[in-house]
Amino acid sequence: MRPVTMLTANYDGHEAVQLAIESIVKRTDYPDYKIMVYDSPASGADREYLERQAEQGIIELIGGDIDLNHGQAVCKLLKHCPTEIACIVDSDCEALMPNWLSFLMAELKDDNDIGVARFRPGGLLFPGELLTPYYWLACMVLNVRLYRLIGDDGDWPEKNMPVQAYRGKYVFKPDEIEKAVHVGIDTGGGFTEKILYDNPHGFVMRPIPPGFWDIKFKHYGGISRNHWRPEHPEIAPRWKEIKRRLAALRAE
Repeated sequence: MRPVTMLTANYDGHEAVQLAIESIVKRTDYPDYKIMVYDSPASGADREYLERQAEQGIIELIGGDIDLNHGQAVCKLLKHCPTEIACIVDSDCEALMPNWLSFLMAELKDDNDIGVARFRPGGLLFPGELLTPYYWLACMVLNVRLYRLIGDDGDWPEKNMPVQAYRGKYVFKPDEIEKAVHVGIDTGGGFTEKILYDNPHGFVMRPIPPGFWDIKFKHYGGISRNHWRPEHPEIAPRWKEIKRRLAALRAE
């Protein structure tokens, strides 16, 4: 059984990061894992909770004095990861079934497998904005030993640029370019481009198989990014559901 370090970047996650940590602890049957959290100070509202979790040995806390965006925090966590295998987990997730991590780890079938992740294709996904392909960080297994052979800090930051400024290797369709103003590169997009187009080692990223999302593991999405507007009509129902799920988990 290969040891796994779960890496979570927190930015004012409040009840969301509490649900992520506590559901993992309560509902993970994988025998050898630890949780490492990078906490950007932001309002500082989560630090007391996270320090208490660290004091109890539930997590390892890396507390920063300056705010880092998601990609920057992921870079820092990857540098500190003490195990060969990492599981990058967003701070607004919930473990639903005990075998969620075992399910993902079983997909690492070969020594050249660099990880297991959901693939998001490129194209015109939002009005006026093209997105390059990326592996979704909501929950990604990553072989850190292999990643360190090709990876760097430029793999993870989120970027947005005019269409004319895009110099990546992904080729957009002409009709998509005509409708777009910007090209967006999501967190992990640089790493995805390496795997797809610049991969001399032949590393393989395995797809997360069906039956994982919303059955074994749930990603609420957008909570940290929208922490400053919790009443937004797309975010408010998610906050309400997270608070309800956290209360239910603690009552189990």
